[in-house]
Amino acid sequence: MTLDELRERIKNEFVLHEGNVADWQWTRTGLPAEAAELGIPDFLRLVDDVSRPLNAQFGKILDLQAQIRKVATDNQKKLSDVQIGGFALDAERLGLSRAFVTEQWVPRLVAQLPDAPTTESPVGSGSSGTSTAATTTDLMGAGTLASPVSGTGQAGTLMETAETMQQKVCDILDDYKEHIPAPAIRALFRAINYDEKALADAVLAYLTANFYASEKEPQGSTLREKLTSTDWRHLVWWDRAGQPTNVSPTPIPVQASASPALGTLPPVVATKSSSGWRDFLVALLIAGGLIGFVIVLVKSNGSSKTEEPVPAEQVQRTNDEEPRKSTKPKRKKRTKPQQEVTRNNDIEATATAPASPRDEPYEVMLDEVGQYGERPAKKDGQWGLWRKGRWMILPVYDKIDVYKEGRARVTINGNSYDLDRNGDRIRE
Repeated sequence: MTLDELRERIKNEFVLHEGNVADWQWTRTGLPAEAAELGIPDFLRLVDDVSRPLNAQFGKILDLQAQIRKVATDNQKKLSDVQIGGFALDAERLGLSRAFVTEQWVPRLVAQLPDAPTTESPVGSGSSGTSTAATTTDLMGAGTLASPVSGTGQAGTLMETAETMQQKVCDILDDYKEHIPAPAIRALFRAINYDEKALADAVLAYLTANFYASEKEPQGSTLREKLTSTDWRHLVWWDRAGQPTNVSPTPIPVQASASPALGTLPPVVATKSSSGWRDFLVALLIAGGLIGFVIVLVKSNGSSKTEEPVPAEQVQRTNDEEPRKSTKPKRKKRTKPQQEVTRNNDIEATATAPASPRDEPYEVMLDEVGQYGERPAKKDGQWGLWRKGRWMILPVYDKIDVYKEGRARVTINGNSYDLDRNGDRIRE
């Protein structure tokens, strides 16, 4: 047995027991002995490593399990190959193997169901009707589960629940790092069967909550068209040097105009944009103003140091009046040291410079200190990690733990995962 096969068997045991496997129960499976033969001394640590990514999908696995039981009950514990194939296809999307689903999981779930009570039908009248009803039920069940494979059938009309839809939006968009392309959002609308307006609102809420902004001004008459007309970038991408300055990195909610055909459109995300020549002209005016200010400043300093020539008559009059004047020396005017002037200029420049989100102060800080000297801090109801006078991890999470062994555990929108030293999600 290889390590991958061992990990797969551990995952299968979790699914078969609905996630409830005690430490002592693993001995009966024989897997600890297999791990020892592979040179793995700490079997329970391996179990934790396998269960951590499985936890994110376990809610969907339990939903699929309930669906299998319901269909098997409706069909009197008899499932067709088409139905089992549909369940296997759904399970593969959740990381389960087809062989495990068809050979172990589905047979086990069907065997656990109680036998349906049998009733005798009147002779000569109900037997054919019962047979016809059972046949109709089998055909409807097969059609319902055949739709994920063929793309047709009654399953296409079934709607996701609101919670399942929002969870799928988060799971799909979480896979993209700092850049969500427009084709990915278009594929999301095709993959999730839900009301278009509510689904578009959920996508917009995700982009806003996770600090995404559009690369260019969205186009279209509906919110879905606007969301799928441009790529979306995370706030970290906008903060990097060398990025284009003609786009605002902050999503701005606006209300679209009313249309006779569509009514009042939902809020959309727009970004500030300007043409290239206008930006160039503004930059040129600012640069010219700065250069003119420096020239005026240099000329004023030079004129104060150089004296203008005095006419001869004024010199003569001054010499005649010198005996009358007091010989008391004049007090020199005190000037600011050059170092103090420079320091004041630096302070003014710092005060006028825009503050980075990583330098904004926190509201609450905990005493716990992590591996890199960071501490949990809270701002606007969200948690991040504060280190050396700025945010090491921006406050965008519902819960966060300090770094231990190079990992920091975070929770957002009900999902938990680990971050690495750079704040990126660790994918197992």
